[in-house]
Amino acid sequence: MIKIDNATCYIIGEGALPILCGDLLIKKNFDVLGIISPDVKVQEWADKNNIKFHSDSEGFNTILQNKPYHYL
Repeated sequence: MIKIDNATCYIIGEGALPILCGDLLIKKNFDVLGIISPDVKVQEWADKNNIKFHSDSEGFNTILQNKPYHYL
């Protein structure tokens, strides 16, 4: 397995799954650049963890082209 120092990612989803994944990624020292979701609970989690939140209506392409990342 290839290890990337300071791996970056975006999280996309709704419900509990993106929150659980986000917690795990943070514990593994990933730099979560943002989260894309229509879910208010996901937005609250993102705000609590100082992660930039994007509603899904903003357009995935626009959001994902703003900054390079390793994982989606």
